[in-house]
Formats: sequence, structure tokens, C-alpha cells
Amino acid sequence: MDKRILWFIDDDESELKTYRRELQSLMPDDVHIKAILPLPNMTDCSSKILSEKNTASIIIDEKLKKKGHAAYWGIDLAKFLRSIDSKVPIYILTNYVDDEEFEGNKWSVEYIIDKKDLLDTKKACVIQARLIRHMNVYKDILGEREQRFSELLRKSLNDTLTSDEMNELDELDFKRQSPILASELEQLKELEDLVEKHKDVMDQFNQTSPKDE
Repeated sequence: MDKRILWFIDDDESELKTYRRELQSLMPDDVHIKAILPLPNMTDCSSKILSEKNTASIIIDEKLKKKGHAAYWGIDLAKFLRSIDSKVPIYILTNYVDDEEFEGNKWSVEYIIDKKDLLDTKKACVIQARLIRHMNVYKDILGEREQRFSELLRKSLNDTLTSDEMNELDELDFKRQSPILASELEQLKELEDLVEKHKDVMDQFNQTSPKDE
């Protein structure tokens, strides 16, 4: 049986190793901590994580810009991930729990974890219980979604779905496809930007090139 994945994202390789070890010690045997550096843009990062079928939870260090790996903060990535999957458990891990940048953005995460608390046995037990509980709830939600999607899909092959059932099937299918769609939209935007830059270069060339007499 494949293990559930708890993603841990940090731009500091030393802390990536340290807190991966601490997090893994809190997890049951069926959960694997996958520790990664942030990718340059949020779309690539979210696609990597949310397209993985065994994703169970995500923990993000807040100061992702410090080492130059990313152009966004952890809370920015959390909000982006939340816009794609409203149910996946997301946490911020930080040494700066009271930072002003969290104000108005706490809705996008389940909890903001103080790094020091992971090294405190009693507080780590509370974090452990919260992480496992949220992952189990998410697992149940995904199971119910997939079961309902399969039921509606099978029915559509042999019978006519009601209008409400069609809408439900479309919504479930969209949730399954949303990580891929987000990636494709970003690629389309990059292509459009490239075409626009090429057009600007050609316009400048045409303006400066000698005219035929």
C-alpha cells in the first residue's frame, strides 16, 4: 500500500533536513515526509504537490524568499494551494508566529506552527494529534469524492443523469482536474507573454530598420 505524503517545503537545506526528521518522528508508519526546496514559481510547486495522488497534508516554511529559491512567501503559496484545493490540510512553519504578514491571511491555513514547539515534547504531541486528525479527515473526504464520482460516472454510461447530478459530476471532475488546469493556465500565460515580447521586439526592429526607397 502506498504511503500518504506530508509535503514539507523549506528554502534552507539544513532546516529542511532537521525539521523533516522531527516531523517524521511524529507521524505514523503510513505517512512519509517528502521534503523539498520551493520551485521558482507557485504554479510549478502546486502542480508537483497536488497532482500527487497520495498527498495528505502540506507544511510550508514562511520565509521561502530568503535563499532566493522562490519569489513568494509561504503564506502566498498557501493561499494559491487553497484556491485549487479547499480541503487539503495546509500549515505554515515559522520562527515568527506573530509576523504582521499573517494578519488577514490565516484563513488559508489550518494552523501556524512555531518551529520551537516541534522541539518541545508536550507541544509536539499536540501538533502530532492535530496533523493526524486533519489528514484522516482529508482522506475520508477524498474517499467520499472518488466514490461519488465513480457512482455518477457509471450511472451516466447506462442511464440519464438529472440536471443536479450532471452539475455534481462536473464539479467533482473539476476538483480532480484543477491541479492540471492550473498548470496549463500558467503555461498559456507564459506563452502569451513570450508572444507579446516577440511582438515588441519586431515592432522595434521595424521602426529602426532602413526603409526601402
